[in-house]
Amino acid sequence: MTELAGLVTVRLPGKVLFPSASAKLTQEGLAELKRVAEVLKTIKDKVFCVGGFSDDVPIKTAQFPSNWEPSVARALTVVHSLESLGIPGVQLAATGFGKFQPTVPNDAPEHKAQNRRIEIGLGLAPSHARREAAAPPAEGAGVLPVY
Repeated sequence: MTELAGLVTVRLPGKVLFPSASAKLTQEGLAELKRVAEVLKTIKDKVFCVGGFSDDVPIKTAQFPSNWEPSVARALTVVHSLESLGIPGVQLAATGFGKFQPTVPNDAPEHKAQNRRIEIGLGLAPSHARREAAAPPAEGAGVLPVY
């Protein structure tokens, strides 16, 4: 788990969750998600944005015509699993990033493995964000004088 600029992110290596070229969870991956879900269940008024990431090795299969598809499919698998583990669907979102946001250069097998990952970021629930945006500003805050 990391925190950057107030955003908390849980990073799970792809090799723990999924076999190569697959979006089906491993038994070890499901066990890891169960542990994560127990923590996430305690957090209210947040959305868990599940991001799937791939390395830059081109893939072209019937199931995955490009690197976009496995990143999205894996994010959706995690979202469905978290929902089945008791996380309300209203708190879940899935996004695929394909090969475009590596954490390290894709210049070695171990670096490619690091880039194949799932990240779960915590953000404000959309309705909560709307409530905050609709709240009246504090007296004098952001108010320009009218002449």
